[in-house]
Order: sequence, then structure tokens, then C-alpha cells
Amino acid sequence: MTRVVAALNADERIEVFHIRADGALYHNWETFPGFSWFGEVPLGEVAHFAKALAVGANQDGRLEVFYTGNNNALYHNWQTAPNGGWAGETALGGSAVALAVGANQDGRLEVFYIGTDDALYHNWQTAPNGGWAGEAPLGGFAKALAVGGNQDGRLELFYMGTNDALYSNWQRAPNDGWAGEGMLEGGGKALAVTQYDDGTIGLVYIGDDDALYSNYQRAPNDGWNGAEIIWDVNPGTPLQALDVAVVFSGRLDGILDVFYIGLDNSLHHTEW
Repeated sequence: MTRVVAALNADERIEVFHIRADGALYHNWETFPGFSWFGEVPLGEVAHFAKALAVGANQDGRLEVFYTGNNNALYHNWQTAPNGGWAGETALGGSAVALAVGANQDGRLEVFYIGTDDALYHNWQTAPNGGWAGEAPLGGFAKALAVGGNQDGRLELFYMGTNDALYSNWQRAPNDGWAGEGMLEGGGKALAVTQYDDGTIGLVYIGDDDALYSNYQRAPNDGWNGAEIIWDVNPGTPLQALDVAVVFSGRLDGILDVFYIGLDNSLHHTEW
């Protein structure tokens, strides 16, 4: 299950959403791009409880958070204006144990999730910033997932299968249908994706050994470079995690912000 996610506000401030050990949903944000953090507060006037969550940005710049409640039902909450406050919890329909969200080339958000039957499903906005089409099966079975965007506008879904192997599935064309399941190098427990400023997708995942690994496309819309361990500042010590989120802000060339929940259950941040 995903317990920490991060996204950029319309004004380029990073905002992190996480589920605490007691199950309550909180968020924290930069007070100014690249500067200090406000401090964690509940998402909403009344604390909501969640098991898994994902965040996306609407075409108009408003962040929208998706999460599963203690009953596995899907909910969402969105900013009422870019960089602004939050509308409040609303049921989306369907039930899930893990989820991810991406933006189609035309600006419509699309949510991907693992149902309580381990099958993969998706749901998408019928128009940018608009309502939702409803649940549809995608094909395949998984225990963790993340979604990224290719340079040409095609969404690509990455997931850990129930056999611990790493798979991907991609749109045949922007805003279009799906090619089908394909296998990637590696495997493990949890994963996160981002897009670099050259258009390539960056993938970070937690292996079966709890270590953090990085992989990235060799060129936009192309194949993969291969897995690399993300090392701690102490030489020879790989970072280990229970969950991970990544953001490439583009503020510094080549720097990837990695947020992860360590084996100590605390929230950590490193640059890669």
C-alpha cells in the first residue's frame, strides 16, 4: 500500500501527503519553492483515515488526492483553486488496496488501482477537470503500482505482480487504449515514477531486500538503462524503505527528490 506521495503545486512548491502510523491522512508543503516546510497537518478539517493514496494535478493546476478508506472504498479530495484549500472527502466509486494516478495528454486524470481481488482497474475523467467515467478492468494482477507519462504523451503503468516481478503496460497512442502486460528487470514491494526534464521516465522501487533501486529510460519513449542501488551518504550502505515517492522539480539539473518511509517508520528525504 502507498503511504507517502508527493506532487508540485501550480506555483512549484512541493506538497507531500502521507498516512501516519495511526492511519490518519496528513499533508505538508514547502512555504516557498526550495525553502522550508510548513509542518504536517491533517488533510481536511476533520482527520480522515486511509490505507493507500495517490495524488495528481488537474489541467487547471489544482492538486487532487485519491485514497482508500478503512473499508477499502475509493475517495478523492481536490484543491478548490490552484495552490489553495481543499473541497473535502467525496466517494469516487469502487474499492481498492493500492492506487496511482496519471494525467492524459489532453489533461484528463486517470486513476489506476488494484482491487480487493488483486486485479487491475482504471477510471478516468470524461473531460479535463471534470467528472469520472466509472470503473473498468485493465488486465493483469498486482500488489503495487505507479504510473508515469512518456514524452509523446502516452501514459505507462508500472506494477509489481503477485509473483513479485516488475511489469509495465502502456498506451498505444496518447489518450488511447493499452498495449498489454510486459516484463521489466527487477521486482520487489513498492515503486514510484517521475519524468525528467529531457522527457525520460525515472523509476524508483523497493526490492525484496528492502533496498531502494533506480531505473530510467535510455531516451524518451524508449527502453530502460537498468537497475541501480540508491546509496546512503555512508559509503557502501544502500537506503532501505517501506514506501517511496519521487518528484523531479527541475530546479537543479539532474536532482531527484526522493521521499521514503524508512525501516524505522519515519519519513525521510534525500536527493539523487
